[in-house]
Amino acid sequence: MAKALTLLLSILVVSLCKPSNGEDIAIYWGQDGGEGSLADTCASGNYQFVNVAFLSTFGNGQTPDLNLAGHCDPSAGTCTVFSDEIKSCQSQGIKVLLSIGGGAGNYSLSSADDAGQVANYIWNNFLGGQSRKRPLGDAILDGVDFAIEAGSGQFWDDLARALNGFSKQRKVYLAAAPQCPFPDANLDTAIKTGLFDYVWVQFYNNPQCQYSGDAVNLLNAWNQWITVPNSQVFLGLPAAAEAAPSGGFIPANDLITKVLPSIKSSPKYGGVMLWSKRYDNGYSDAIKGSLDRSLANTEFVGDKKGNLKVIISMSVIGGATAVLICVFFSWKWTATHRERKLRSEETLSFKTRGAQETAFDGSTSNEVKLEPLFKLQALETATNNFHISNKLGQGGFGAVYRVTLLE
Repeated sequence: MAKALTLLLSILVVSLCKPSNGEDIAIYWGQDGGEGSLADTCASGNYQFVNVAFLSTFGNGQTPDLNLAGHCDPSAGTCTVFSDEIKSCQSQGIKVLLSIGGGAGNYSLSSADDAGQVANYIWNNFLGGQSRKRPLGDAILDGVDFAIEAGSGQFWDDLARALNGFSKQRKVYLAAAPQCPFPDANLDTAIKTGLFDYVWVQFYNNPQCQYSGDAVNLLNAWNQWITVPNSQVFLGLPAAAEAAPSGGFIPANDLITKVLPSIKSSPKYGGVMLWSKRYDNGYSDAIKGSLDRSLANTEFVGDKKGNLKVIISMSVIGGATAVLICVFFSWKWTATHRERKLRSEETLSFKTRGAQETAFDGSTSNEVKLEPLFKLQALETATNNFHISNKLGQGGFGAVYRVTLLE
């Protein structure tokens, strides 16, 4: 009973104290040969997600092509050098995803069957499949990021379903990187499937919903994006002003004081996404200590239903904890009381440990040696303080009394 209650209490405490995922930073890597290695990116300790960008050509009968800019040449097989670096990142708890699409890619899906074929290619060449021509070697990536900025917007939901189907064999994390105008023109149908684990919204290069000295437009768009199903939502930002020609860069101090206090109270807040490693020259260092989902000195905005669920959940957990504590102490008191009663009964019993013959000078009598197991206080209670009415007679060792056994 005690072990069971202790286990339940421990589970409740863990559920109450479990840290949030709101300190996460996702970074794009792969589009500039001068941005450093993948291993160095992960070793910085600043990122929890790395999107390897991009699989820029695929679909509609095309031969898929991985474009990692100046890092390597897939056709020459030189990108396999990153296999060990990917594994190193994953050993540090960092999820490494393949980012498909991009702003300058040549990609589209012509049908649901086409989406299925692309999913099979990605699975066999980058995820858990067994292709012998894997561009990144034998490393198994954790999932796929949809950075879709072109096309008709059709069949991306089919691709998401097909990739998610492989999760029966090995979990495939799905992420999406829509533009901040809500809903996104290309990924809306896919995101509505509820299959995406992460949605990092690009709040840049879109003047109508990006930061421009004040956060009003950005926060209005944020409050729309946190209504998407099942996903953690990330604030996507450029890591430097030059990373977003059409604007959207937020100085670190402005982000910390003007934006984060209003968004990180949302239950769906997951952290920040940055474009890209090439431009992150100290920005992630400046903001990473302010990304935790602390509710102190913040206001609940937008997602009132979500906030209500959090309050109700915390109340239920708190109430259950209180009930379990009461049950535990009640059980403890009962067990202690029962133990005391048993001890009282034992003190009034006599145990014969053995009859021993003792020779006395000039006598042939035998003596049975009895060893009483009782306390004086218990004996006083049993004889009514050695009352004369309980005295049976006088023996060789003194008075003999009648005792009344307690129930």
